[in-house]
Amino acid sequence: MPTRGAIVIIKYMSKLLHIPVTTDGYFPYLIYFKILQRCWAHILRRVEEAYVRLPKDDPRRLMYYDLYRQLLKIFHDAKRVAGPDCKGWRCRLEVCLDFERRVMP
Repeated sequence: MPTRGAIVIIKYMSKLLHIPVTTDGYFPYLIYFKILQRCWAHILRRVEEAYVRLPKDDPRRLMYYDLYRQLLKIFHDAKRVAGPDCKGWRCRLEVCLDFERRVMP
């Protein structure tokens, strides 16, 4: 489709609104889909942009850099869990609980 407007969601995705969807944060997705996961690439890009755009003497700059490093670590850990090294539901449950603990703050 030449557009990403709400009409596309209604016309082509209306039967899928109840399933989890990974999104870039585009507003119509936030309205129609029930379960959203923000795209990791977009999350990391937004934090990195905030860090780069701030003046070097702005104290928030270091905060964004630290946040970027933490999120990148969680992203790499999540990829590891999805791989063959983490076998069984107990491993995945423990890692998921650890992710939740790390992300909530």
